Amino acid sequence: IMLPACPYENAKMVMERILRNYEKVRRRAKVRMQYSLREMETVTEGSHGDPLCSPSTLRVLVDGLDAGKKEMSGSVAGIALDRNYPFGGTGEFIHLIDELLNRIGKPQPSRLSRSFGREEKYISYNASPEVYRGVEEISAESGKLATYDVEFRSRAYSTLQGLLYGEGHNGTPFSSELELVSLLCGNK
Repeated sequence: IMLPACPYENAKMVMERILRNYEKVRRRAKVRMQYSLREMETVTEGSHGDPLCSPSTLRVLVDGLDAGKKEMSGSVAGIALDRNYPFGGTGEFIHLIDELLNRIGKPQPSRLSRSFGREEKYISYNASPEVYRGVEEISAESGKLATYDVEFRSRAYSTLQGLLYGEGHNGTPFSSELELVSLLCGNK
């Protein structure tokens, strides 16, 4: 079932309603029904295969790297970000990416993050995030040591999945933050 521009919460309600109605009609059926929800991938008009045209693609500008310790520093840029956001370590990088994707509104997390302390505002799925800068401006930026474009496709099971471009990667898939960090720190 495709539900265009439908927030996660509404899609979940639709699926639960379908399951309840099916159970009313087929009470004795020996069938176990289950479902999963996933964001549809959209193609930005005029993108022509450039991953930077997608609001959920972020450019990682690596300025400092200790490959042995898997530690890096630098900043993150993207067309849906109002400015570059610096990070001072790998842990800070992972937290920053999650925060930035929440601001952008896609890809939507499969579950809400735990909060210990202050409550963070949850932003639901956004089919058309605001674009602050042009692709040309982001393309012109580079890190002192390395530059990567990370196309985030989903955030299933409270982790990140997507494709990595740049520095010898041409759409290398990753299925977790740890795998992404290993790729960014030089393990191909």
